[in-house]
Amino acid sequence: FADRRRRRYRRGNSFSIADISVAAALGNLVPLGNGPDKAEYPKLAGWLESIYQRPSIAGPYAHMEKIMARVLG
Repeated sequence: FADRRRRRYRRGNSFSIADISVAAALGNLVPLGNGPDKAEYPKLAGWLESIYQRPSIAGPYAHMEKIMARVLG
């Protein structure tokens, strides 16, 4: 993530399974309050937010957030 200024995604300038994998792992922590701290890790938090704004991810992520809200009460 430190090299983000040169590349948009984990493996270069193309969205890939690497981005999905990392975003899924980090995304599971967000509803628990353990996602990347925006102040401490601004590039990582910004990257994760940009992934969740992609149309292919936004819908499924919103659905997962609803499920997690029910599970976590």
